[in-house]
Amino acid sequence: MKLVWESRVIRLHQTSLVTQNERSCWAPREKRVQWLRRWGRLIAFENGKITRLGCQGRVRVEVAFAYPDRRRRNSSNLVPTVAAIVDGLAEVRLVADGPDDVVLDGPHVVVADRITQEKPTGLLPLYEVRVRVYADEQRKDGGSNGRRNRHHSHR
Repeated sequence: MKLVWESRVIRLHQTSLVTQNERSCWAPREKRVQWLRRWGRLIAFENGKITRLGCQGRVRVEVAFAYPDRRRRNSSNLVPTVAAIVDGLAEVRLVADGPDDVVLDGPHVVVADRITQEKPTGLLPLYEVRVRVYADEQRKDGGSNGRRNRHHSHR
């Protein structure tokens, strides 16, 4: 698999994350999930347009986290955060043109081997998050509006 797309780095505060250890009311959690889905949609929006990769076959989505410090953490607790970000990417159809085109492998949580590079001026610890998409093959037409071009080429 080769790297076909990499997002810019987004910085999230610890209170923005959704973890599996939460025992709170559903309403505040749902607000954070919607906010993370919005981040997923925004990172697909580069240079004034939505990026559509037009990949076919197997696609692997990795979400890399750089922690603000060197404390040990269980990366599987970040799965709800990663799922919300990838849901946002799927809403704008960054990867797939349809359910029959792509086999999604992931999303996978990857912990970066470094800590957050940029320290904030305040006391709020920020996590750096970057999404990477790997694919076996990419469509020849670039995938910008592939579904309509493939099935309605007689127009």
